[in-house]
Order: sequence, then structure tokens, then C-alpha cells
Amino acid sequence: FTEKNVTDTEVFLYKDGKYKYLELPGKCVWREEDGANGFLSEMKSYRSLQFNKCFGEPAAAGDLKLPDNYNGAGKAVWVDLSGEQDTEWWDRGIPEDRKAERPEDVRYVVVAELKSKEYIGYWYDTTTGEHTGDSYDVRFTVVGYDLMTGEEKTVEDDVNQFHGEKVKEYLAGAD
Repeated sequence: FTEKNVTDTEVFLYKDGKYKYLELPGKCVWREEDGANGFLSEMKSYRSLQFNKCFGEPAAAGDLKLPDNYNGAGKAVWVDLSGEQDTEWWDRGIPEDRKAERPEDVRYVVVAELKSKEYIGYWYDTTTGEHTGDSYDVRFTVVGYDLMTGEEKTVEDDVNQFHGEKVKEYLAGAD
């Protein structure tokens, strides 16, 4: 968590059978009953912000690195830099046993980038003549990064949609 004065503060989010907790180590612990809805939404937002800071922004800058506090979990995240999809879908195509919960779990980053986007034409309502949208041939490249070894591998190239089984195959052969 980065505070307004740009100080980094470690924050823990966890739950037991009865409560969900947000802890600022050495300062305080906030808890709410496990059935409350707000906490889960805030945890998801916090997780997304952390993944973006640790992997989304560095991937866009071409500067992916193994987290300093990497815990050896061997987990993976999906980073979409294409601008064509939901950028906060961190576990897209990632097998259940490889899904990261925290940045320190991540060894593998699978990055989708836009390869090309060619204008095909437009859609219109035939009854009114109103323009309703544009049509493009969009092509993607997906690359897997092993942050521990520095190896890069093209998972898919020049495809018009992502294939989860290709990501699974990459991660299955990744150890």
C-alpha cells in the first residue's frame, strides 16, 4: 500500500471462519464479519492495484522482474496490454493451481499484446442508417515470462482470440 506521502506500508488481508481482517502490522487490525460484502470488493480492488503496480506497469515498460519478496510459490498472472480486453482479468487462462493471490506468489507472467488492428468496415442499422459500430481484424501475440530465469517464450502469435489451453500448456511445461 502506498500512502499519500509516497511511503510504502505493508498490509495484510486474510480471513478465518468468522471474520475478514485488514491488518497494518504493528499499528492496527480492522475486522468485519465474514458475510459482509464490502471487504471482498475492497480486497479485489487492492489485489488488482497491487498486481498492476508489480506486473502491469512493468510489463508495459518492458521491465518485468521477480518480486524481491518472492516466496517460491511458482504462480502466474495474466497481463493484457492489448487495450482490447479487461485489463484487470489477472487469472485469465491461468490453471487453478497456478493462480496467484499475491504479488509475492508470482514467478510467471503471461503478457498479451496487440500485434495489429486492421479496419474492416462498419456496422449500421439498416432501418435508420445509423452507424452502430466499427469492425476490425484484431491480432494478438501472447508471451510467457519466467521471472526467475529471465526466459521468454511465445505462447501464441498472430491470433485473433486467446486460447486458455495454450496458456495451460505453457505453464505445464514451465518448471
